[in-house]
Amino acid sequence: MEIIFHISIKLNFSPDLIYGGANYTTFYGLEGTTVLAFSDMLGDHQIILQASLMIDLKNSDYGISYLYLPDRIDYGVQAFHSARFLYDYDTRYRYSTYGMTLFGILSVRSV
Repeated sequence: MEIIFHISIKLNFSPDLIYGGANYTTFYGLEGTTVLAFSDMLGDHQIILQASLMIDLKNSDYGISYLYLPDRIDYGVQAFHSARFLYDYDTRYRYSTYGMTLFGILSVRSV
């Protein structure tokens, strides 16, 4: 005889990593980098926010990721924006990409 209990658990996220840094350059002005990672108590859900801010949001790199890590096969989704500059003598070109990624991760765990 098999008895199965279903327990509903409310997700409460707590910080795993909080990192930030700032600097000033004469060319770009104030720049900053931030990484924030949060997970639930069991570690099955993880949210990661990352940003590298330069000049304004249009010229900055930033992204958000959500990971679902329940078993051997884990899943995730990520949205991002990235901007790069190319200098040709006195002309500055800006390249910008953005997108969304869905992925799966096969974990090998020892018993």
